[in-house]
Amino acid sequence: MKRSIGKLNIQLMMNILRSHPVEKNWSPDKSLTEWGVCMHWGFGPFRVSQSVGSMISQLTSMQDTHWLTGTSAPCTGIFKPVWIDSGLPSMAGKPTNKYDSDSLWWRHEILHREVLRDYPNRIECYRRERDLFEEELWNNVKNSKSISQNYRKQITKKAFEKSNCLTDEWIARVRSLRPSNQNRWYYSYEWSSINKKAGISDYLG
Repeated sequence: MKRSIGKLNIQLMMNILRSHPVEKNWSPDKSLTEWGVCMHWGFGPFRVSQSVGSMISQLTSMQDTHWLTGTSAPCTGIFKPVWIDSGLPSMAGKPTNKYDSDSLWWRHEILHREVLRDYPNRIECYRRERDLFEEELWNNVKNSKSISQNYRKQITKKAFEKSNCLTDEWIARVRSLRPSNQNRWYYSYEWSSINKKAGISDYLG
């Protein structure tokens, strides 16, 4: 972090929010007690919480831009640009503690929980594509010195729409990869219980 003083930007902040205790071959089932910036549920009573939404606010004299995932686990999701005055695109009702296929948060949970079954390998099958999409969004915002409210609204709308499409594509891609690493039994047991309570088990591959 000290090396980044004076060099903070959106991409670096995204990387920070996605950071884990160990980046290479890291898997959330390997330790009961490891805590990182990007948190994943572990095994009760240890590490019984996780990141459920992430936000980066870029405050400038020109325009304040907020980058939101709207989903859990920033390492598996997409940051999308939002402006207060142009708002969010219309979405289904607020998510509850039960799976809802119309909910942005729960739709991403399918991807998140499928990735958790073999994190080191499954995240790599779309990580680069996710980064390129976010870079595209960043350039759209950065290269527009003066963006009208309506144009900003369209940027946000298209970002959410494409994110939904990409999420569906990535779910199919992740599921096509047979897990090569077996999660520890207690970790798998914990998530099996969580999935049943949320009513999402039948929707997982």
